[in-house]
Amino acid sequence: MIFFYLVIIVLFFLVLGKSADFVVTHVKKISKDYKIPIVFSGLILGFFTSAPEFFIGIKSTSLGVNAISYGNLIGGIIVLFGLVAPLQILLNKGIRIKNVFSVQELVAILIFLILPVVFMLNGSIHPLEGSVLFILYFALINFISLRETAHQKNFFLDKKHLREFFFIILGLIAISISSHFIVTVSLRIIGAYRLPLFLVGLTAFSIGTNLPELILTVRSWQKKSKDLAFGNMIGSAITNVLIIAILSIARPIKLVMGPSFFILLFFFVFLCILFIVLAVSGKRFTQREGLALLAVYIVFIITQIFTTY
Repeated sequence: MIFFYLVIIVLFFLVLGKSADFVVTHVKKISKDYKIPIVFSGLILGFFTSAPEFFIGIKSTSLGVNAISYGNLIGGIIVLFGLVAPLQILLNKGIRIKNVFSVQELVAILIFLILPVVFMLNGSIHPLEGSVLFILYFALINFISLRETAHQKNFFLDKKHLREFFFIILGLIAISISSHFIVTVSLRIIGAYRLPLFLVGLTAFSIGTNLPELILTVRSWQKKSKDLAFGNMIGSAITNVLIIAILSIARPIKLVMGPSFFILLFFFVFLCILFIVLAVSGKRFTQREGLALLAVYIVFIITQIFTTY
């Protein structure tokens, strides 16, 4: 039975890869025609590639298991900065940040990412705090868009571009469906080992729901479009906070405060600050810095496993 599950996972990985390739190709066409900075296209793309996190968050919240939801979303940001970012940096042999995001934008992103952790220090995020995060998300997008889209071409849709948008949506749907089945089948295997819910949300779910970003990273590297992948990563990270906001508005998010939770918060804040400091200090990420981010992620996973057991 496990062999059968593994075959299914491999097949959906193939679909996921082809779908990501499809999306990258058509996003680049749209960006070129409308003169939209490719990084901003990636930022918006990050909103859509976070669909798996949103659906899992809605499902887990409706069942009253917020541990999976919050662990998945915060863990997802750790995956983005500790696994996806290093992959981008190593594949591209470094990434220049100077022409991607300004220092002010990076600082604003850092503050926004850490806010849900600040709100969670009392053990819960209430609807009012969720509403604050919800408003700040759109304020942040507007702040970034003022510079990124300053020189874009007038946005006029014709049949050609409507077709491009249709292909992008089609590809994103295929990505979401493929990711969903990969996570679902993987959890059937993982379930046999009876892992704790929080740890599952933090590892299996957070990595599984970021498969679109991982695949888009590889495809963007192959198509020499690293700015698209970087924008997609940042877009996914801030969208995770938006999802936390929406879920907390629907129902307060509550967690049992314990060693595993505090370790999560420590590594989350540390990795976010390290990522932004490295981005701002040298105006680029070197391969050595990419390895440093990856090392922090590996230490985090090992620490969580030993703490849980």
